[in-house]
Amino acid sequence: MGHYEEEHIEIIKYLVDTSKTLIKAVDYIERNLYGFKTREILEILEEGIESMKACKRSLKVLPKGKGIKNQMNSTEAILNLFIKLRDNFYDGDVEKCSDIVEKHLEPKVNGWKSNLENNFKNYTIN
Repeated sequence: MGHYEEEHIEIIKYLVDTSKTLIKAVDYIERNLYGFKTREILEILEEGIESMKACKRSLKVLPKGKGIKNQMNSTEAILNLFIKLRDNFYDGDVEKCSDIVEKHLEPKVNGWKSNLENNFKNYTIN
């Protein structure tokens, strides 16, 4: 990874913190999908969508490189999964939601977080 300015380091820390929050959010959705926590899950889905949009904007500010491009692609994929999950949740298709979370969203978010931490580990050590 290249040299980052102080503002870039703050963005990187924001992205890593967001990735940790998203892991918790996906876990909450997975545990409560069948538990009639509709309002909470919808709030988490909307927050997930907004978080991924913010992450996309943040990544655009960082100096371009292969790691950033891959992270942008992963961010876009996760955003689309959150939207797909929300739409299926609105449709009441809990089985499809469960499939999206377990087979797609959870592994993507975990990989996204790992890539962030690996790509930027020199900038996130407190």
